[in-house]
Amino acid sequence: MGFSPSASIATLRPEIGVLFSEFGPAANRRGFIGPSVLRPLPAMVAAGTQPRIKLASILKTMDLRRNADGSYPRGSFEFDTVSYATIEYGPEFLIDDNWRNRYRNFFDALAVGGELALHQLLIELEKRVAAAVFNTTTWTGSTLTTAVASSGKWTLTATSPDPIGDVLRAKIRVFNNAGFWPNTVIMSRKRFETLRELTPIKNAIQSGGAGFPTRASDITAQQLAEVFGVERVLIAGGAKNTAGEGLTATIGEIWDPAMCMVCRTAVGDGASDILSDGSIGRLIVWSEDAPTVSVSGEEQMILAPETYRDETRRGEVIRHRHQTDEKIYYAQAGHLITGLE
Repeated sequence: MGFSPSASIATLRPEIGVLFSEFGPAANRRGFIGPSVLRPLPAMVAAGTQPRIKLASILKTMDLRRNADGSYPRGSFEFDTVSYATIEYGPEFLIDDNWRNRYRNFFDALAVGGELALHQLLIELEKRVAAAVFNTTTWTGSTLTTAVASSGKWTLTATSPDPIGDVLRAKIRVFNNAGFWPNTVIMSRKRFETLRELTPIKNAIQSGGAGFPTRASDITAQQLAEVFGVERVLIAGGAKNTAGEGLTATIGEIWDPAMCMVCRTAVGDGASDILSDGSIGRLIVWSEDAPTVSVSGEEQMILAPETYRDETRRGEVIRHRHQTDEKIYYAQAGHLITGLE
C-alpha cells in the first residue's frame, strides 16, 4: 500500500541542493543556460497576472519644458496584464537502506541520489526554456524571424556563410520592433564550435602583425560577443536522450543547433525589472514553500531539496522540486535566426 508524504514528514534539505560531484550529470549541467536566458523571478502566488508596460509607453517622448502657466508636463503610461500559471515539477529517487550500506565505502548514495534528482529537474527546465525561446510559433513573420539561404548556413560546407551580417540584421530588426538594442546571442555548443572554424569569424578576430594566426581554440564566447556587438553570447551545451525508455540512447542537443536567438535578456532580479528591462521573458517561480539555493556559480534558483522515509520499501526518498512557468513577455525583444544547418 502506497502513501504520499505530508509536509510534516518531508524534511527540507538545502545542503543537498549544493552537493556537486565530478561525474556526468554535473558536467552536463555546466552547459545549462536556461536561468540565464529567462532569469528567475520569484512569485508569491502560484498563478495570477502581472502588469506589463506597453513598449509604446516606454519609448514615447515628452516635451519637458515648463508650461507658460508655471505647471510642469505630466506623463502617463499604458499597461496591460500577462497571466501566468506555474506547474510543479519534482523527481524522486529511492535510496534503499541495504544498497546504501553495501556500497557506503565507495560513495555516498544519498549525495548521488541528490545529484541525479537535481540534474533531472534542471535538464527538464532547460528543455522547457529552450522550447519557449527557440519557438517558430512565437517568433514568426519577417519582423521576428529570418531563415538563412542554404548557401549562407553556418556550416563548414556552406559557400557563403555570413554570421556577422545575419546577427547584425537581426539586431536592427529588434531595434526597429522594440526601440532598444539586444544584449544577448543564444546558440548551441555545436553551432559555436562551427562558428569558431568559419573564415568570417576568424577574420574578425585576427590581429595583424607578427605572431601566430588565429586558431579556433583561441576564439572565446566573449570574443564572439565583441564581434557581434552584444554583451554576451550564451552557449548551450546540455544534452538529452531523445530515445524512448528502454531503448538505446540517442543523444542530441537540447537547444536546436539550426537556430540562433538574438534578443534582450534581463539583467536584474527584482520584480520591477519586468516592467523596464524589456527582456523577452522571465522564469516565474512560485517561492512560497521553497528556499533559495545556489545551484551554479552565477544564478540563484528557487528549489526545494527534501528527504523522507518510505518504510514500505525500507529506504530514504530524496526529491528536488520547484514550481515554474517559462513566460515570454516581449517577443519583439528577440529575433530568431533559423536554417543554420
